[in-house]
Amino acid sequence: MTWLYFALLAPLFWSLSNIVDKFAIDNIASNWISFIFLLSIGNIFFAAAIYAYFRPANLDLYMVAINICSGLAIFLQYFAYGYSLENMDVSVVIPIHQSEPIFVLAASVLIFHTIPTSWQMTGFALIVVGILILCMSRQTIRGLGYPRHVVVLLISAFFWSCLNCNFR
Repeated sequence: MTWLYFALLAPLFWSLSNIVDKFAIDNIASNWISFIFLLSIGNIFFAAAIYAYFRPANLDLYMVAINICSGLAIFLQYFAYGYSLENMDVSVVIPIHQSEPIFVLAASVLIFHTIPTSWQMTGFALIVVGILILCMSRQTIRGLGYPRHVVVLLISAFFWSCLNCNFR
């Protein structure tokens, strides 16, 4: 039953992190580039702490390459996300960024040759429709008037899906 609490808390903490990101870009970092730099430095220290604690004896070169690609994907995702978050409202950025499951589904079909079952497609459709219904507002619709930022957010969602596909 503990999983239910975590399942309910995860979206709450994720949404809070988006608000903190917007606050950091507007009030702490001088611009979105310094915001991305601070996130990257934090990730490097976190990775170094994990490495120092676990001290892996033998590292497989393939796994190292996968992890580096994953790190690059998350960096590019943050780069595109931070760029749009600086110039747009968080309530506009997040609904557009939620297109990530579309890229994951496409990647699972194209790269892994996995054909989704009807139940998986139904679940996927329910998730996407639910996100669209919950996130639709006049402000989000007005946010679609910034085509450059919408494209950058879709690129961000694509890189996030690449990260998810790396861990399949």
